[in-house]
Parts: sequence; C-alpha cells; structure tokens
Amino acid sequence: MNPRRRRPPGSWISAPWRGLSLLIAAALLGCAARPHPPTPASVADLLVEAEADALAGHHTAAESHYRLALELAPDDPEIPLALAELYRRWQHPEEAVAALDLARQRGAAEDEVAARHLSLLLDARAWDEATTLAEELLTRDPTATVALDALTKAHLERGTCADALTTARRAVAAGSAYTETVTTLALLSGAYAELTDLAPSLALDPAACGNACDRTLGLRLVRDQRWGLAACLLEQAVTAAPENAEVRIWYGEALARTGRAQAAYAQLRKGVEIDPELPQGWLLLGTLLLSTGDLQQARIALLNAHRLDPDSPAPCLAIAELKAQTGLYREVDTWAEAALERAVDDVAIAKAVARFYLVRGIGERSVGERAGELALRLAPDDGEALTLLGWGRLARGQVAPALEALDRAVAAEPARAEAHYWRARALLALGATARADAAFTRAADLGYRP
Repeated sequence: MNPRRRRPPGSWISAPWRGLSLLIAAALLGCAARPHPPTPASVADLLVEAEADALAGHHTAAESHYRLALELAPDDPEIPLALAELYRRWQHPEEAVAALDLARQRGAAEDEVAARHLSLLLDARAWDEATTLAEELLTRDPTATVALDALTKAHLERGTCADALTTARRAVAAGSAYTETVTTLALLSGAYAELTDLAPSLALDPAACGNACDRTLGLRLVRDQRWGLAACLLEQAVTAAPENAEVRIWYGEALARTGRAQAAYAQLRKGVEIDPELPQGWLLLGTLLLSTGDLQQARIALLNAHRLDPDSPAPCLAIAELKAQTGLYREVDTWAEAALERAVDDVAIAKAVARFYLVRGIGERSVGERAGELALRLAPDDGEALTLLGWGRLARGQVAPALEALDRAVAAEPARAEAHYWRARALLALGATARADAAFTRAADLGYRP
C-alpha cells in the first residue's frame, strides 16, 4: 500500500486570476511555435473539426484548429472560451487561464469567464479561492446555481459541513438539479429515504439502521471514496459514538484525504488509543505519518500494523516505502518481497510493487521485475500490467521486448496514456521517429505528463 500523495492546492491559479497579462496570454496562445493543420474553408469549418477532434479525445489536433480559428477571427470571444474548456478537460490549467484571459480581452461576459474559472479552481482543489470566486458571483446573482453548486462542494471539502448544508439548500431552492448537490442536501439534512433514487449505492432503510445511519452511510461513502461527504457523516457518527474506534479511524482517514492532516492525526491517534489491537488504525496512522514526513513515528505505527496483521501485504509495502525514504534500499527488497509473498494471487499488489520500483528507479531486477512478471501471469491481458512490464524491460535496455509488451498494452487498453508514452520511448530508442512522435502525441492527448 503506497502512502497517498496529497494534492497541493492549485497555487498556479490565483496569480493568473489576479491579472494574467495579455502578453502572457499571447505567448501561451501564440501559433508561431506550433504547425497549423491544413486551412479549411472557414472559421466555422475549423470549429466543427475542433469540436469533433475534442469529442474523439484528439486534443492536440483540436488545439491546432482552435488556434488557427483564433487568428482568423481575432475579435470572437467564443473561440477562446471553447479553447479554455478544451484545456480544462485536457488538464492544462495554465493554458486554460490564458485562454480565459484572452476571452475577457475580447469582450466575453465576465460571468461566463468567471464560471469557467470556477470549474478550474474546483478541478485544482483550490477550495479557498473557489469559495471567494463563488461568493463574488453570488453578490451579482444570489441565485446563480453554478456558483451555489461550486460553493457547496468547496464547503464540503474544507470541512464546513453546516455551511455546505445551507448552501445546498439555497442551490436546490434556486433550481439546481446537479446530482451531487441534491445528494449532499439529502445526506446532510437526514432525508435518507430520498437516496433510493438519488444514489442507489447509498440507499438504506432508516428504520433498520436507527441511530447508526450516519455511521452506515459514512462507511459507504468511504467505500465510494467520496471523502468530503464521508467526513461530514462520520463527524456526526463520532459525536454519537465517541468510543467507536472504527468510526474514529475512518473519520480520520476522510480528514486526511481532504487535506486536513493535523485533524486527521488527532482522530487516528484517538482511534488506536481506544482500540490498540486494530491493525487498520495503525496502518492508516502510519501512512499519514509517512506523508507528513514523521518517519520515526510512522515506523512505530506500521510495525504495529504488521505485528497485529502479519498476513496482510499492505503494511509490508508501506514499510518498504518507509525504507526507501530513509535510503535503506536493501531493506526495501525484504519488505517488498514480503508483500508479494502475502499476496501471491493479488494482481493489485503485484502491480503496486512493480510500480514502486519503476517510479523510484531502484532495483533493476530482483523484486520489481518479479512483481511485473507475476502481475502479467495473474492478468495476461491487463493494460496496466503490460505497461509496467514494458516499462521495466525498457529500463533494463530490452527495447524490442519492451515494445512488444507495450504494443499489447495499447491494444488491450487504448485509453491508457502511460502505455502510449512508454511505447513512444521504445519506438524512439529503435529509431522509429515518426511512429514515436505519433505515440507521444497520443499520450499527450490522453493527458500524460511525464
């Protein structure tokens, strides 16, 4: 179990929003450095082709069409708005902000620009900035559902559950039909009977769960990895049952997943104090400590998790990460091997171990290579397993066998961007430059950024 990597707030987004200059926008959106596609008959034709390419996931081609359209229609504000949406879906936030700035310069309505910028802030998990912008929009139109929906989401992820409930009520009263907002209102207001239609996977019989409905729903939200809502429901469950260790540790994990490490630590620590024999509590506490850099305390927690559940591969893999962070690479092999021994039929663990070695560039053969081969034996048509196998072969200089595995990977899972990237690297190593360029482009279209 690799320790999670917390996503930092979207620091790139605030500076451009406070005044990204037209010069920067022109540089990001300029066409001189990139070749144009053949010129169609009109801007309208270009936009049709751009939309078709975007719909097919050919983002690079769509970008080229939009750029040429920008030149041919230098005053049209709708083109940069469409380009900004392409960049948002493509996960190119800086370019999206530049496109929005250009749209504003061309006279696009400020609310249209702001609404798109709000989507970028939510994608970046920049909750404070999203809150500020949504509130600005609501000062102009208190019933703007796009702002109310966004504000509800931001409140959830910041852990201000009462504010999320208030905003969700406002959004629904203003006419929002956004499923997440309506579901949030049902969950936070206790209207659990409505979940049968809104969220069937969460549906329950309120009469059957009685006073434990918050706990039941909170744990189901954990299962679905809906961490903001899970934190709100489990906070209520902890209040109702403060000595329930399981509820405590999953509340702590929900807090950790929404970026509140200090509060998460307090809950996880309290959970293992209530029930020191609960291995999952020590494991989650240990992985949190790993992510915050407290390696000594992480070691204690993870060894406790291993002691209490010696047959589980997860603590072994987490301890391997701990050893890698402290530079003890010989011990890394020991713990990674232990993880594999405890999960000989578990393809997910085999892939996790193989990736562990490849990402870190350690262990040219040994455990990492065996993990990749095991993953392939367990799932011979799995796109990720084939990608990891090809990546590993390429790292060892086995270029032709690497390409064979990566060809199979993209055939098995055409949308796996990582497979296209490593296939491009293999093709480049073999001197097949044109094919490599096409594979690099496909990886970029699918959002891969090495």
